[in-house]
Amino acid sequence: MLNRRHIRVKVMQSIYALHQKNSDDIEKEEKFLLHSIDSIQDLYLTMLSSLVEIRKRKLFFLKLQAKSTW
Repeated sequence: MLNRRHIRVKVMQSIYALHQKNSDDIEKEEKFLLHSIDSIQDLYLTMLSSLVEIRKRKLFFLKLQAKSTW
């Protein structure tokens, strides 16, 4: 889930980068910020799907272990 804290951190990183570059190209920095926020959402979805896969593997190995003990 993308919350206010994540957005606030990304905005502050973008402002800092803009200040360090001494650049006035706000549109380019805004595009980079939006891309960065999209990548946070992609990372979140990847993390969720990896947890689902880990659970599936755990159940599979538990079934194998149960069969081998009988």
